This record gives sequence, structure tokens and C-alpha cells, in this order.
Amino acid sequence: MTIQAPPSPAEPDEPTPTTPGGIPNQSNPQNLSTTCTVAGPTPRYTKAATGLGNASAGGIALDGHGHAYITNFYTGVLNKVDLATRHKTAVAEMGQANGIALDGHGHAYITNFHAGVLYKVDLATGHKTTIGVGLDYAAGVAVDADNTNVYVVSCTGKLHRITLSTRSREEVACDLRAPWGIKLDGLGHAYITSHTGALYQVDLTTGGTTEVTYGLGNAYGVALDSQGHAYVTNYDGEALYRVNLATGQKIKAASGLGTAYDVVLDDHDRVYVSNTRGILWRIDMPPVNSVCDQAAQCGQNSIPSGFCSPDCCTDTTSPRTRNCRNCAFARREFRSDHSLCPES
Repeated sequence: MTIQAPPSPAEPDEPTPTTPGGIPNQSNPQNLSTTCTVAGPTPRYTKAATGLGNASAGGIALDGHGHAYITNFYTGVLNKVDLATRHKTAVAEMGQANGIALDGHGHAYITNFHAGVLYKVDLATGHKTTIGVGLDYAAGVAVDADNTNVYVVSCTGKLHRITLSTRSREEVACDLRAPWGIKLDGLGHAYITSHTGALYQVDLTTGGTTEVTYGLGNAYGVALDSQGHAYVTNYDGEALYRVNLATGQKIKAASGLGTAYDVVLDDHDRVYVSNTRGILWRIDMPPVNSVCDQAAQCGQNSIPSGFCSPDCCTDTTSPRTRNCRNCAFARREFRSDHSLCPES
């Protein structure tokens, strides 16, 4: 088995954010995972922090009080960044610091990749405590809302659950392909990225795994917004994708980010992306295009012919109605309610 470690130091040249462009991907028109480009207003890019070190390869977490915590794999340092002043402070050092998650009570959970260790770090003092060991090639980490369990992704294909009260460990899933980043949706699911370009949904009760979408390139970080989307970084492509979790449709939401590593959203759904050139980007996204707009971008054949039906499109009580309006616009035979999706 080949384990993909965090990338090696990147060249120091500075990336230039660009507006995603080009034509919609029509190479596989019957594939639900068709990639669209963003129409309308463009993202606004701001450097929230710089000088985090080449090859920072930083996992990111926000504390909700104006600070970002960023790990550095190659120095092992956990940095605290004041997002208002860009002032940076070293909080702790733990060797090959990788994924990070905050518990909301002054602690961070941080993985050590090669040692396979999970640490709990007191953010006020920098003191660290070992919570879990034997987590081979530990990558992403997430803590649940009530601080009962911590979930750690192992690049060997496993998702571990560690119960904090007992520090006991169990495997939730064990057949993931090249997994890396993780976020929890608060509804009993974990979303996990893969270096194969897939985004998985894992049922935390049963361990059942579903592929949400694919074609995301060398995917590392993942974040969830409040509108049913995931944001995923593409390291090699220097890009950020937005994925509709209900349909699997993906859009390249930002590009030119440099070697994009981790991603996190604040309480206002503003996006922060770290790269391995020591930059933390803040990206103010334009309003998410409606599903109908996305269908227009992808073309009328971008949705599989069996995905919607006239009944689904006209039944306003159906949970799939919004997605079916997509079809109402994209598939000409279902345009009876096209007023919901005006042409532009």
C-alpha cells in the first residue's frame, strides 16, 4: 500500500488567484458529477495571513473569536493568527502536526502523521496530552458537537472513533481509498476527501460509505457550509471546488490559490484556504448560484435522463423538488415550470 504523505516544500513563487473560467465540462454528459464553472460575480480574495513558512501544509481551525489556528507539518508548530491584525503567535510544537479540530472550550485536537498520535492541546498554555496512539498515518481530525468523540482519518483507509471519556478506540470504517480530510455534518455523517479525487459520506453509526462525487483531483481539505455544500481543496490544481451534497454536482469555485491544502468556513460562510507557500487566503464567495443556474452552465445533457420526473418537478412537497427544477430547465421536455429557472 502506498501512503501519500503531505506534500514536500513548494516553490516560493506567489500564486495569483484567478476567476474560474473556460467552458463547462461536457466530456461525460450523462455523469452527475459534471463540473461547471462559476457564472456571475467573482470571488474576492484577501490574504488573511502570510509568512506561515514555505511548506506550511497547514490544517486550519477557527475559534469563532477572530483567530485561526494553523499547523505546520514540517516544523511541528501550531500557530495562532489574529485575523484582524495578521499577528502570528506560536502556541505549541508537537512534530509533524497535521490535522486540527477545536472543541470550543479552549482545546485543539491535532494529529501527528508519522507517529500516528492524537494530541489534545491547551490553547492557553500550549500543554499537550496524548489522547490516542496507533493511528497509522493520521491525517484529518474532527470532534463532534458535544465533545464526546474525536474522529481521526488514517491514510491506511480507516476512520477511527476515540471516546474522550475513556480514550477507547474503535474503527468506524476501514475500506476508504486514500482518505485525508474530514468534517462532520452534525447529522450522523462524516465527509471525507480522498487523494483519488473522491468525496465520501460515511454513516457514523453503520460505517456505510457512499461516494458523493469524484473528479476533485488531489483532494485534501474539506469544509461544509450551511446550505448543503462541501468545499474541497485540490492541491495540484491550486483550486477550490464546491460540491452540492444532494446531487454530487461540483463547481470550481476558486483557482490560482497556490498549492491549496486545507479549507475552513467561518460563521458567515466565508472561506479560508491554506497553502504550502505560507499563505492563508480568505475568499468572500458570491451568493451560491441556484441549482437551475448550475444546470444552465452545464448544458441540457448534464443531468442523467432518469434523475428527475415530471411528478417530482411539480410535487412541491418532494424533498427533491429543488433538484428537479434543475432538470426542468436543463431537460427541454420538462420545461412546463421553466419560470422557476429563467433563462439568462
